[in-house]
Amino acid sequence: MTYDLEAMQEYLKDTYGITVYQEQVMLLSQRLANFSKGDADVLRKAMGKKDRKMLDKLKPQFIENAMKTVTMRRS
Repeated sequence: MTYDLEAMQEYLKDTYGITVYQEQVMLLSQRLANFSKGDADVLRKAMGKKDRKMLDKLKPQFIENAMKTVTMRRS
């Protein structure tokens, strides 16, 4: 199994690389995008309820933070 980012393996190895559980969404958003526990919970709820408005609101924050986090870890 290969992962796009090594950090994902810790949370996805038990489910063969697939995000299955809501807890995985929270942990990955905290690890990859430096989301607070509160922001991660908002993301989890929005995904569970398929709340497109909230997901669209969180997307730029996730991408911006993830790019910073991944760049910092590669340096």
